[in-house]
Amino acid sequence: MKIKIQFFGPLTEICNLNEFDLDGDPDTNKLLERLKEMYPAFNTAVFAVAVNNQLVQENLQLRENDIVSLLPPFSGG
Repeated sequence: MKIKIQFFGPLTEICNLNEFDLDGDPDTNKLLERLKEMYPAFNTAVFAVAVNNQLVQENLQLRENDIVSLLPPFSGG
């Protein structure tokens, strides 16, 4: 199952990429665990998670071709 992972702002510096495809994990918790193993700097990074442009607060089951975005803190005006 392919999942697209997108990084924004300073999070792109952790892995030197804006996005990449990953053979998927079954849910957002497993995916985040995997990313933290691949890029230990994510263990201390602060970010929000969105799946298909919707912010998620809890563990979410992932499906083929989902887009998971890691978003740094932001403020608006």
